[in-house]
Order: sequence, then structure tokens, then C-alpha cells
Amino acid sequence: MPTTILFYEDDLDIRQLVTEVLEEQGYTVISTDSLREGEAEMVCDKVDLFLAGSTEKTKERALEVFHRVCGAAERNIPVVIFTAHRVVREEAQEAGCADVLLKPFDIDELLSRIEENLKQPV
Repeated sequence: MPTTILFYEDDLDIRQLVTEVLEEQGYTVISTDSLREGEAEMVCDKVDLFLAGSTEKTKERALEVFHRVCGAAERNIPVVIFTAHRVVREEAQEAGCADVLLKPFDIDELLSRIEENLKQPV
């Protein structure tokens, strides 16, 4: 069964590029710029990893949205955040993210981190 990644990113260019790379690697990608209750609940049961871009300016951080909508904490879904802001990185680590990458990131590093986090026992 293919691994499914829910990818949350508000920058369309980044979302398209990362989605294409992940799909080339054989992942099933559900790509979105929003997670609303009801819409996302259907996909949450299929998600193996949550990948999100997060900015300091985001009103509701990606991690908070995912936990609210999908209950990631209860289901032990690895959450990988990438950000350019140190404050977001520190908050994400404190909130229990499996991994945090700083922007700009190398795509090979992103793929490696995804693999590592998918192998971790939950």
C-alpha cells in the first residue's frame, strides 16, 4: 500500500514542486492550502505523515490545524514542519513535531527526513 502524505502549504509554487517530487518518489500526496473540518476528516484516516510549511505570520499554525482536524497526537502521525523562522521551529519542537527543517531546505534532505520519520515506531 502506498504511503500517503498530507501536504499543507500556502505557497502554490512550493506546493506544486514538492508534490511533484514526492509523487515521483512513489508517495500518494494530498496537497492543500487549507484544512477545514469535514473536508479533511475523510483523508485523515489514510494519512501516514503530515508535511507542512509554516510561517511566523500564519494565524493558525499548521500543526495546530492538523491536530484539531486529524487528531495527530492521538494517532501518533509523524508531523514534519519546514519553516524559515526560528520561533516557529522552537514552538513546533515543543508541540511535539517529529521533525523540523529550516528553509531553504535541500529536496534530498526533505526526502531523507520523510523516510526517517516514516520508519520511526509510533
